Amino acid sequence: MDIQYHDSERAREVADRTVWIEHGQQRDPNNESPDFGNPYANPPGYHVNRHITSRAGKLSKRGRFNWLKDIQSVTPMTQIPDWLISKYFYREMSPLLRYAAVPFLLLFNVSLLFIVILGLDVLGVWTLPFELFEELLRELAFVGALIDFVLFVNVVVITLLTLISIPLFFFARDVKKTLRRFGLVDDEDPEEIKDQYIEAARDVFAAHPRVAAFVYGHTHRASITPVDDRVVVNTGTWLKRLHRQSVVFGILPRVFYPSYRLNYVRIAEDDESVVIDYEVVEKQHPKELTLLERLLTRRPQFDQPIPEQTVIDGTTEQPPTPAGRPVVDHSSPDDGDE
Repeated sequence: MDIQYHDSERAREVADRTVWIEHGQQRDPNNESPDFGNPYANPPGYHVNRHITSRAGKLSKRGRFNWLKDIQSVTPMTQIPDWLISKYFYREMSPLLRYAAVPFLLLFNVSLLFIVILGLDVLGVWTLPFELFEELLRELAFVGALIDFVLFVNVVVITLLTLISIPLFFFARDVKKTLRRFGLVDDEDPEEIKDQYIEAARDVFAAHPRVAAFVYGHTHRASITPVDDRVVVNTGTWLKRLHRQSVVFGILPRVFYPSYRLNYVRIAEDDESVVIDYEVVEKQHPKELTLLERLLTRRPQFDQPIPEQTVIDGTTEQPPTPAGRPVVDHSSPDDGDE
């Protein structure tokens, strides 16, 4: 079967209204193709997919664990550097080196506090906190001596970093500016990304009054969002999804929690109305996180509930009314062991 893509045929008629359908990459600055088909005008996302994502799948089995193939699930792609650092630390790094580094990284914030307490004691401003801290370490015996050693090493490291912080600051800022220019780093919040598509849908609704629903994909985040008297639908993804989560303490790499949200939407006419049904296909979350990753983080809330059915009147423009009970992710949140 020969399938042709025609950009002009993005609208479908349902119940005397129009459903606007697009992939959504044209709203993403890293993936938009202003000159579609021109190999010299391909966006950064094209090169990431062609030269990084596809290659990573072939190399994945060479790792300690078969994790590199999941690079296709990292969205937005600006999280790829952060994800690679996380996977190297929790998966590829030598276990001996990793667990030797964990105490220093966990107590890094405590070391900063210790420097402040030590400074107050040396200056004679307030000696009581330092005396209490030293007494506590003595009470802990061997554990206290170990903590004292870790703090000493961290203080030395922090001192050295402080001495070179000024040139490092300008160097790091320049590197980050360069990476951001190439679209490789960003701190966009998923809700901010979603807002971009909501605004795009508003523009479509304003230009085409008969459009009842704006349907897109690309971001891999399923949602059904009422906008005025219309609806914005994201079809989600059947790929594994990764949720970035910061550690609760210390300066260790962030953890990416895996999950599935398999779903589909059905848009049909019912008594001159546009009806959007949302269906969930149950599937267990992957049991891939190590014990260390689970201990260092809190499990995130994976997904917001989506109504089973949303109705848009086909003739008079009234706000869409959700019907039925919200769908909650039925799969188990247990992430399993290492």
